[in-house]
Amino acid sequence: MLSAVKRSVKTPALRGGALHPREQVLAAVNARGFATSPYIEETVIPTYHFQDSLPKLPVPKLEDTLERYKYFAQPVVSEATFDTTSKLCDSFLNGEGKALQEELVAKDKAKYSSFISEPWFDMYLKSRDPLMINVNPQLTFNDAPDSSRMDQASRAATLVTSSARFYRTLKDEKLSPDIFHTKPKDSETDRYKTLMKWIPRKFAFYGSYYYGAFPLDMSQYGRLFSSTRIPKNGKDELVTYEPSESRHVIVQRGSE
Repeated sequence: MLSAVKRSVKTPALRGGALHPREQVLAAVNARGFATSPYIEETVIPTYHFQDSLPKLPVPKLEDTLERYKYFAQPVVSEATFDTTSKLCDSFLNGEGKALQEELVAKDKAKYSSFISEPWFDMYLKSRDPLMINVNPQLTFNDAPDSSRMDQASRAATLVTSSARFYRTLKDEKLSPDIFHTKPKDSETDRYKTLMKWIPRKFAFYGSYYYGAFPLDMSQYGRLFSSTRIPKNGKDELVTYEPSESRHVIVQRGSE
């Protein structure tokens, strides 16, 4: 996804055959084999086309939740501990559990989102563990096909350029939606893509379901760029800036 792709372009010339300075740069970049297209792809189906029709994750019944909890607890605790756990579950079911379940269901009805999203984010944002080890991902890239471009400057330039192209592709909704295809012979076709494009967003998921293709949630793609985690007491805050406010790249070299 972040690899550079060769594309040939025709650059307009100024009078007398001279190229415009911007086109001179593009021509030089193209001559070295770097991509000159602003996008990594141009999808037929807009990136977030299925978001408005994704079905919600249903809130499970409290009884089912407690039974699953006991099922997974039993193999890892002693018989006496499991007996105590079962009694606590029964007490919770017939006590404060009912009120908490009703509150959860009410909150779920008020939002078009999974009931687990908010507590899931809270789990990460309230965690006081070191981010570098427990949360932040580490990425490893393959070597460049052309060994002459493995020096630090060329490698950094390629990654920054490709990241910028990915960002623009996402921002302009030209990135293909994430879809799990169970019948690729039917759904990975031009016919499927064209049909999905014209189905209204609020119904698009169900049209895709007919083809055995299940669109996945892409809500977190909006935080891939121009976003940061601001430390605060008790719970950190995720902030995403507008494109006009975030127009920089940070490059770190070494450990100091």
